[in-house]
Amino acid sequence: MATSSHIRFVLVVSVLVGSCLAVGVLPVAADPPEEPDHGLNASEFYPLWSHDEDANVSLNATAIRALANGTDISYSEPPREVQQWNQQDLEEFPNTGRQTSVYPEGTETTSSERGWITDAYTRLFAVQPSTRVFVSESRQPLYVPSEGSILGTTDFRVDLPEDDTSGSVRVFYDLNSAEIESVRAVSGARTIGTTAPSQTVQINYSGLQSGPHSVGVEAQIRIDVTKTTRTEVCSVDEDGNENCHWETETEDIDESVTVEDTRLVEQYSLLSTGYVTQYPNDDMGVVTKQNHPWAGLSLPGNDTANGVWGFYSGRETDWDSLTKTNPEGTETVSSPAQPLQVYAYPSTSQAELTTNESGFSQPEGELLQTQGEQRTVPKLPASVNVDVANQSYNVSSQLAVRHTDYAPDKVEVRGLVAGTSRELSPAFYTTVETRGTSLDSEVINSTSSTLRVRVELTDEAGQPVMTAGYDSRVVVEGTPVETNAAGTAIVTIERTEKRLSARYEPAPFWKRNPAYTSSTTAFYPPSSFGGNMWLLFSLILSSFILWIPVYMADKMLDLDIWPPWEGIW
Repeated sequence: MATSSHIRFVLVVSVLVGSCLAVGVLPVAADPPEEPDHGLNASEFYPLWSHDEDANVSLNATAIRALANGTDISYSEPPREVQQWNQQDLEEFPNTGRQTSVYPEGTETTSSERGWITDAYTRLFAVQPSTRVFVSESRQPLYVPSEGSILGTTDFRVDLPEDDTSGSVRVFYDLNSAEIESVRAVSGARTIGTTAPSQTVQINYSGLQSGPHSVGVEAQIRIDVTKTTRTEVCSVDEDGNENCHWETETEDIDESVTVEDTRLVEQYSLLSTGYVTQYPNDDMGVVTKQNHPWAGLSLPGNDTANGVWGFYSGRETDWDSLTKTNPEGTETVSSPAQPLQVYAYPSTSQAELTTNESGFSQPEGELLQTQGEQRTVPKLPASVNVDVANQSYNVSSQLAVRHTDYAPDKVEVRGLVAGTSRELSPAFYTTVETRGTSLDSEVINSTSSTLRVRVELTDEAGQPVMTAGYDSRVVVEGTPVETNAAGTAIVTIERTEKRLSARYEPAPFWKRNPAYTSSTTAFYPPSSFGGNMWLLFSLILSSFILWIPVYMADKMLDLDIWPPWEGIW
């Protein structure tokens, strides 16, 4: 169930309500349901209905309802309420008899060879869990897991020829049975799930392989008809009298038609790889990379490393109206069943580390690095009003995080599809040892203009640390240098008469095993004539600055304290 912790609407209610009251917008032809239903409370129900017309605000509405009427509410994770709604709302689909067929407006229907079965169809109501992801203008896959459920509707009507009750040949049609004989979930020609046939079905599927697939519902409809032909046979006897009788011939006819509706999906699973390390101070380092766009990491405590993705829920507007057909004609009616779909979109330009703690708490860690392809932000439907990233965003395929609590078993990789989140798997993660380092430096030669400095880098056990070839370096007063296998390096820098420093900039822990922490050192240049003169000048200047106020105070206030050394000798 959704909670207020993952619905983003805390401080904007009054502002949006006030602004929307001044706007008069007519409702669209088909509106979402107005009251909570199917076991959802108000805070769970009202945020679900994006793809509606915003700015219809009632003064008597609750805060959450007023906000949902005035704008669209986004989520920080896929809302699971969508699945509950779809499962129960499917039961609202009209139950028709043999003379009536009801289908979403615009559905392509078909008929059997003789036309006795007509207005036949099957239609996907929802595939769930699933998320439609706005990756780019041209790529907007519908992600589904390898196991899920397909909800669908099937209907038809029977249109038998009228009985011919006149003449010498009379034909009668009796409908013995009319049924949806079978329903199955398909992926191409492969069956991935079955269920008992019905006008509305939920088919649990499994075994969907990686990659894009066409999945859907296939239904076979069959009727059994008895055709009775009565033929009047007349003959003339020897007396010239005509004798007539009726001969009856019956024929059992099976008429069937197969209907199908498919949707292009892409199987979604979190096949993450990465590295975990424990820093010498017991901090935890985690880096993970995903094969699909993903939501981020849940960290120990209430911290999260969120990618760029936000979520919203909107109804499938194809189901706003139904077409109803029967022998009397065709009419359009409002649909009592309106399925919902979860959407993901780039809500920020970069990943970020946040906390769910109340107040002004800060996350107990840092986001070390984000890597991923830079993409142009796609356009969302005009009916959707949520905050999107500006112009471009980073897909954040790889995130690296440092956290103060070493607890890899409490780290969860969060997917874009509900139910696809999972803990780190030791089978796919490399544990990296991270060691502390010590950096020493000394001036081994000096001139009036240069200093020749030797640095030595060792780990916490005193073993030399080599930087050459490991994407790391030691920087001595802005000059980079690489240590050799003995952990040493010599560099010549410009001479200055001040405290100097060097620092070790290690490679990221996921690029080296063992990895190392950073370290720094400070050193001073040896004394020189110029340096000594500068020191003397500094002392004289400091003394002058110190005693001038004393002298001025003695002259103005006649304190008789100047000179301060008077009376000492």
